[in-house]
Amino acid sequence: MIDQMRLGEPERSRESLEELPFKFRYRYYCQVSTCSGHRHSIIDWEIGQAYRSWRARYGDEQVLGKIRQKWFKELASPKRDTYFMIGNAHQFPNSFMVLGVVWPPARPQLSLF
Repeated sequence: MIDQMRLGEPERSRESLEELPFKFRYRYYCQVSTCSGHRHSIIDWEIGQAYRSWRARYGDEQVLGKIRQKWFKELASPKRDTYFMIGNAHQFPNSFMVLGVVWPPARPQLSLF
């Protein structure tokens, strides 16, 4: 997929996307008391592009801190109602990956009475 052609463009204009030197993952626990934890790779295009642009802006020394702040502290904070869009690959049907993250603001739970 890194060398995939763009639709409608001639072959000669094909550019390679830089492969990231890191693999990003979420490790989390469900609200089920017997949960032993989950660990999923993040393959969301957004985190890769953030890495590339922030590395150019902030440098190698600060880029991982910026990624950690955004994806692990801001997106998964108690102020957000975070949802992982999870999927798998046909070759590995029991192995799941984070395809994307949705993080709307958390709203207080309404009372039933």
